[in-house]
Amino acid sequence: MMAVNSDPEEVRKRAMSDPEVQQILKDPAMRMILEQMQTDPRALQDHLKNPDIASKIQKLLQSGLISIR
Repeated sequence: MMAVNSDPEEVRKRAMSDPEVQQILKDPAMRMILEQMQTDPRALQDHLKNPDIASKIQKLLQSGLISIR
């Protein structure tokens, strides 16, 4: 589990060393979904209905790269 006061740069480096995170971020569809989530937070609920996308979002949350407010 990530420490609450982790240095954002360290979190990013650690996350980017994970091949699964790298694959998720290389996926054009996931990049589009992440951009959409920034502009329309309600979009997240729609995307979470898709189990494949939900698992990818969960992985990014666990890595500390994204957070949900």
